[in-house]
Amino acid sequence: MVSSKSWFVGKHDGKACVVGEVIIDTAVNEQDGKPPKLGMMIIGGNDGPVEPGDTSIRVSSVSKGFAAYDMGIVKGDMIVSVNGQNIENVAREDAVDIIKGAVGNGQVELILRRLHYIYRVRALFDGVQDDLLPPGSSKEDFLHFNCQDILEVFECEDPDWWLAAHLDQSGEKIGKIPSRQFYENYMVQRGQWSEDGGDHLHYMGVGLGPTYEEVESLTASIYKKEFGTRPLFVFGPLAHSVFDEIEQHMEDVIFTKPVPHTTRQPREPEDSDEEVEEDGVDYHFVSHRKIQELEGERQLIELGQHQEDWYAMSVEAIAQPALQGEVVLAIGLQPLAALKLQHLYGFQPIVMLLAPESKEAVNELANIFGEGIGEMEDSDMAHFEILRSSYGYLFTNIVELTSDLEEVKRNISAQIAAELERKELWCPVSQMNDDDEEGEIQEENGTVPSEQHQDSMSYEDNENQTEIFLSRESDSSFGVGLRTVLNRCSVAWVHAHGDAADLGLQVGDRIHAIDGVDIHAWSHERIVKEFKTKTNIALAVEKRPKHGAYLQRAFPKLAEDYDFHYS
Repeated sequence: MVSSKSWFVGKHDGKACVVGEVIIDTAVNEQDGKPPKLGMMIIGGNDGPVEPGDTSIRVSSVSKGFAAYDMGIVKGDMIVSVNGQNIENVAREDAVDIIKGAVGNGQVELILRRLHYIYRVRALFDGVQDDLLPPGSSKEDFLHFNCQDILEVFECEDPDWWLAAHLDQSGEKIGKIPSRQFYENYMVQRGQWSEDGGDHLHYMGVGLGPTYEEVESLTASIYKKEFGTRPLFVFGPLAHSVFDEIEQHMEDVIFTKPVPHTTRQPREPEDSDEEVEEDGVDYHFVSHRKIQELEGERQLIELGQHQEDWYAMSVEAIAQPALQGEVVLAIGLQPLAALKLQHLYGFQPIVMLLAPESKEAVNELANIFGEGIGEMEDSDMAHFEILRSSYGYLFTNIVELTSDLEEVKRNISAQIAAELERKELWCPVSQMNDDDEEGEIQEENGTVPSEQHQDSMSYEDNENQTEIFLSRESDSSFGVGLRTVLNRCSVAWVHAHGDAADLGLQVGDRIHAIDGVDIHAWSHERIVKEFKTKTNIALAVEKRPKHGAYLQRAFPKLAEDYDFHYS
């Protein structure tokens, strides 16, 4: 008999649930003469109910590497029957004897009922397209969802289709959603994603592109204590003009603009009415060396260059006013800045897109705002369509930009107010778990440097640094992308199924040395060549700090002033 499993949507007490049919082959092992262990513990029964009136037998723990784990059984599953015998109203010890007897007979057939979700995810794409559905299937079997919806995943053993429900609606509807792998393959086949990944898509560590990210709940009050008021990033046409109106409309909200850094000199006023640019108010006027230092300390979320001048936006420019209770209004930055602020530093920004209804509507608005605003062209509309399609998963709010300014102001104000009043935020699990056990580098997987390797490193050692050994076949890749800015190389993306991800390499980790040689003087091309020409490579890596530890270390004065506390 071969072990097998199948999971499907069922009903229990009028509510949707997931039902599992699991068959486990327990034939005696010829080598040791013993049947395999199921590897699970149970609780409950009519002599010790888990809850008053509930006599069900439930799985209390499952050990990795044993049959129950391999069959997808998880803690909390109810065991309805064993080899056809119902055990919903028996004593726990009787249930143990029944299961042991089934094991001894060479086969265990379990009917399980799952009323609880396994984990929660944020959807990063819209729904289930018709061409995704298997031939002959009914749309009623599938769950409709939108980008940014929080879903509760009940079962994810099937390689193509998971079973999920909307948050807090599991009793109403559980349906199929495409698995991460299935949706990745679908997008690659359509030519929309590349098999070796993209650029900004990998900042979230979600594979080839945005599918789902696992999230956990964080109360807004705890977030506010650590990070202050949520910053607001705005993208779209006429954003500056629209928000000049919004600032007057929302008098109870204190908006402030973050102060960027630049290496250019303050501009001289062209006439007497023009104000003089003030250091620390309009810009932080600094040297190239200062911006290099900020980038080296990972304190920048954006860095660009215009002619000979550098422009940069720091994390502190966002953090300091946010901790003072102000809504930091960031207009004119790249979407990647908001993505980095969230996934590398732990902030939960409001990211709003002003989506043009039409170019005519935008031009009518431009006429209201007056001179100095050019008309929108077809090429501008195309640009914003690309922005929406490329970064749609990033926007927490989308407001249609119509020709009715008052309506636009009402919609924007209402959405900002709703976001600021949220009692619960959904944060990526990687930010919530300060222990980060899954990402920890363990000695048994060959990633702890030997003393000889440690002595050969010419970089400055600290507690966040470790050595990671990557291997690949000659016709495959390491599954990692690189970014080099100001001679500092860091991880830009990590393939979810690659060797690098398995060994705990994360987006934002900094690479100091390759095979014991310091690379700070190397060009990006030389570093990439090393990765492309070698099948085995040893990396001296400085691990990306957790968001709390990062802020406390990077801004000790802020930590002191605002009483940061991190475990």
